[in-house]
Amino acid sequence: MDDDAHELSPLRQAAVYRVVQECLTNAAKHAHGETIDVSIAADGPRLRIAVSNALPARTPGRAPVSAGSGTASMSERVRSLGGTLTATRTDDTYEVVATLPRG
Repeated sequence: MDDDAHELSPLRQAAVYRVVQECLTNAAKHAHGETIDVSIAADGPRLRIAVSNALPARTPGRAPVSAGSGTASMSERVRSLGGTLTATRTDDTYEVVATLPRG
């Protein structure tokens, strides 16, 4: 985490916290036991939050219970602050990248 992230407004700090919290919750549900990488970095006038995790090999069984609204909530929160959020899934990884104006 860049030291500049500590200088964000409380509103932006809360947004960063909630994005990371939701990503960690999703990883615990859908990729339990896999490594999670979290990066919070200043990129000029913007802050970049990236959270990625490996996806486990599919095993038969029940899917975790999920309302499916977490990514939409994160996206809405980030957009309300003038930022963007993308969630990308490949065969073996899931990554969320959010950018916010440092303001």
